[in-house]
Amino acid sequence: MAERLVVIGEITRAHGLHGEMRVTPLTDHPERFAEVTDCVLWDQARDTREPFRITGARRQGAAVLLSLAGCSTVEA
Repeated sequence: MAERLVVIGEITRAHGLHGEMRVTPLTDHPERFAEVTDCVLWDQARDTREPFRITGARRQGAAVLLSLAGCSTVEA
């Protein structure tokens, strides 16, 4: 059985210099970001999907700031 993916947020921009990204939650329960350990980033324009491990998630106002394994710079 194929694994079902659920969209819970949209990356809007980089945040700071250490690889964090600002995410707009698309869920009624933004606290679920703290419970998720793995995610798939979907580049809609290229229709590519890439799995990542979430290493940190914290709220900042209405947004969520996410850290991903292997992303430690703005360029990453």
